[in-house]
Amino acid sequence: VIATTDNARVNQTVAQDAHRIRAWINVVDGTSDESDFSNMAILNQPPLTIALSTNGASPALLHHLKAEIGSAIGDEYAILADWLGEIRQPVKTEIYEQAERKNLYQQILESEIITLLRQGKRDDARHIFQQILAEGMPQ
Repeated sequence: VIATTDNARVNQTVAQDAHRIRAWINVVDGTSDESDFSNMAILNQPPLTIALSTNGASPALLHHLKAEIGSAIGDEYAILADWLGEIRQPVKTEIYEQAERKNLYQQILESEIITLLRQGKRDDARHIFQQILAEGMPQ
């Protein structure tokens, strides 16, 4: 059940009725502790999913944030996420120390890979990715 009226008393009544019948309720006005769940704005760029919420405080701010973050997170991050997903298991298997794995990932993330992907230089970005990986993996 989702209570979306602009009347707090009505929303409270809807919430109480929903709880009475054991239905989940979301009171979207942000003024009630009666909510069992909340809806979020979702940015979906597989394999990335980014969820945003203001807990009902400001749908306008949520819309604005979604647009801002959506414009900052382009296809380059989805590409890099795919590449990182490809190496995750081999890295976990080959590099036993978590600190070393963290260092490898940090090198990748701090490199020029994202910049190159933004510039459409996917092959160059992949080359640097593979170079960092080769240097970071045990021989």
